[in-house]
Amino acid sequence: AEVKKEMEKIKQHLVEALVVKGEAMIELGETDKDKLLEVYTDIAKFSDVNDTKVFNFMWKLFKTLGHHGKALKLAVKHHEEKQTKESDQIVSDIIAALGWEHVARFLELGKPAKYPTDYQPF
Repeated sequence: AEVKKEMEKIKQHLVEALVVKGEAMIELGETDKDKLLEVYTDIAKFSDVNDTKVFNFMWKLFKTLGHHGKALKLAVKHHEEKQTKESDQIVSDIIAALGWEHVARFLELGKPAKYPTDYQPF
């Protein structure tokens, strides 16, 4: 039981390191799809690709590779689980990349109602 806990901890550290490596590659402008997909494959071996720990790398990877539909599906699923301004912005960015201006405009116009700056007292 003790060995299993230790191995699980090592696996989590490996996944976190792979996520950081993948995000760094994308942010530094890596264009070699094979290298990016190699990191993706390694993450998929040790973790669920829908896990919140790997979310940031996954949506950036799909967007970089031009798979905007996959990125949007992942972002919407993440946004449904945990609604934050950041996840809302990610969804809006992907929608804009798809060229869906009507949806992007709808989301932008709904932000003041969704995230009010102040509340009126009763």
